[in-house]
Amino acid sequence: LSSGAQTQLTVQSDTDKIVEAVKNFIKDYNDILKTVQDKLGEERDRDYTPLTDEQKKEMKEADIEKWEKKASSGLIRNDVILTTAVNKLRFDVSSRVNTGDPKYNSLSSIGIETGSYLENGKLYLADENKLRAAIEANPEAVKSLFTAPGNGDSDESDVGIAQKMYSHLKETVDKLTQKAGFASTLDGSSYDSSLIGKQVYQLKKQIDERNDRLEQIENRYYTQFAAMETAINKYNAQAAYIAQQFNTGS
Repeated sequence: LSSGAQTQLTVQSDTDKIVEAVKNFIKDYNDILKTVQDKLGEERDRDYTPLTDEQKKEMKEADIEKWEKKASSGLIRNDVILTTAVNKLRFDVSSRVNTGDPKYNSLSSIGIETGSYLENGKLYLADENKLRAAIEANPEAVKSLFTAPGNGDSDESDVGIAQKMYSHLKETVDKLTQKAGFASTLDGSSYDSSLIGKQVYQLKKQIDERNDRLEQIENRYYTQFAAMETAINKYNAQAAYIAQQFNTGS
């Protein structure tokens, strides 16, 4: 280049990569939605109850695995936590986001649509040309539509769709962890930290306290009975002595 010559740089978004990322987002969303919805609608097979240790000793590993898969079917059918999660996810993808550009503030505005009612919220890239046009016209708005962190307002109107979904999924996992429990230690011993596990622990604690109380009452009664028996023996001895005196006098 000769001295003083001008160089022009053009910065351009990689439209193909962004389109591919959006397609992956749609696929991952559909996979999550289907997995959860399948579990929510799964029938319970009541012919398969949990195996005892004795039953497992008489079975092969492969048979145990098949049995336990059947036994666990339908355990989270119509679960409130997961049902709420699905509703929030479907609301997230249909919400509008304040991206700074009203032309690109929803998934439908960039060519992404939901399927029929029977498909339970499944997403489709209905118009790829519309998506490409949005990326080329205002890539920042498209980025904000998915990933904007928001300014902290309670209405979350400026929070990106992917950010909302992450927040709601994390909330769901936290609730499931609290409900299902995890390995934990209390009072120096391991225990089940699920909601039911905590209830069982509290009941056991109450039983132990009541047993201690019963033992105290039992010991008190033994002490009272011993004192009463001592008194009776004393009175019997006195009565025998008095009777003896009468006999001697006669």
